[in-house]
Amino acid sequence: MSELGSKEGQGQDEKTPFFDSSKISDKKATEHFTNVEGAAGRAKQAERARIAAEKEAREVHAADIRAASEQMKKAQKAESGKKGGIVKFLFGGWHKIITIVILLGLIAGGIFLIINSPEESYSSKKEKDIVAFAAAGEVESKARTVFDIDSNEETYREAKNIYESAIEKSDKREKVFLKIMYADFIYENTSNFDLAVSMLDGIDEEIDTEVAANYYNYKIGYIYSMAGAADSFQEIVVEAE
Repeated sequence: MSELGSKEGQGQDEKTPFFDSSKISDKKATEHFTNVEGAAGRAKQAERARIAAEKEAREVHAADIRAASEQMKKAQKAESGKKGGIVKFLFGGWHKIITIVILLGLIAGGIFLIINSPEESYSSKKEKDIVAFAAAGEVESKARTVFDIDSNEETYREAKNIYESAIEKSDKREKVFLKIMYADFIYENTSNFDLAVSMLDGIDEEIDTEVAANYYNYKIGYIYSMAGAADSFQEIVVEAE
């Protein structure tokens, strides 16, 4: 973090970075978590199992709906010559009771399907976060390489575009890590604490494993400490299920 940035970064336009290329941190490597190897395959396998279970439940419910529909069609055909058509047939006389019972059963079945959809396990979430962390690390490496090779305002903007484009296109888990990395990059090169932490709005609501929580606590806790705001920092704590 440059001396110029720490003395003048707060008083200038938040969008204008200040650099001291001779003192730019050579810290490029992100602390990688263990057991990354094979995590992508296990996460994909868990996701396929979850999708298959949900698909089977939907198919069973759809079959019930088709069966009820066929019953109604047969009954309608038998009553086709009577006055009033399908509406009178479904909701007229004793037919109304049967129709209501069938509809209530279908609604209850749909609610049951939603409530009892297989819930993703904590281990699956954790493995997905490990994969997401690795993917975000590749973006981080690309952005920092662009800037560190020739540090100036143009390459700073280019690096920011790399982060922002990846954040926009990423899924919610990778997005968490990318936002943390982006905030770290901004503070490291501008000393603008408010701008850096503004990248983190709502991020605590997206963190649901200790993988992401530990990374957030380490990186963002460091930013708060460097900015003299350590007392204001609140760690994110996630308990394993």
